Amino acid sequence: MKNEERKREEEEERKKWKQHYLNGNDYFNGIFNYLERKYGKDIHQQGIITITASSSCTNRPDDVINYEWNSYWRSNGNNLGEWWQINFKKMKVKMNGYSIKTYNASANWIHLMNWIIEGKNDGEEWKEIDRRENNYDLNGPSYQHYYSIPEITKPFQYFRIKCIGRDHYNNSHSSCYYYLQFTNIEIYGEIYEESNN
Repeated sequence: MKNEERKREEEEERKKWKQHYLNGNDYFNGIFNYLERKYGKDIHQQGIITITASSSCTNRPDDVINYEWNSYWRSNGNNLGEWWQINFKKMKVKMNGYSIKTYNASANWIHLMNWIIEGKNDGEEWKEIDRRENNYDLNGPSYQHYYSIPEITKPFQYFRIKCIGRDHYNNSHSSCYYYLQFTNIEIYGEIYEESNN
């Protein structure tokens, strides 16, 4: 009897996780897109999620989840360790991949080249879950790429992308640039919404 009850509880718990995996080449139809369909546009402005950054030079850090937008967000600091962060607040996400789109600027501009993705919960240290070094997937105008994470992460409330090395501008110029810059980002995996309890 207890085993049957436990199985029912596990099944109910499993149903609370909504799966959002990459479908073909639809790089921007993941968790942010799902939340906007559920709650309406501007989920950051509504307070459903919170998006922050270490600094901002161009546009707001939450602009990057507007997939009709064609400009770019850039960190203000030209420093290693610049970051862009998402707080899912009452939700947790098991990430298994993410997509990034560059601004419509030529190759060897300030496109991402070296970064990590990290996750954490309240009271925890950041845990690295993906690392890309000397990466050329995003070195061009409006390039978009999906990055798979080999093992789905444990559930995290916070995720961030952090600069760990030069960008592509530095690759073709004598001066060093360590900006964090992109047009769009999307996250894939499973999302658990506390409000379903």
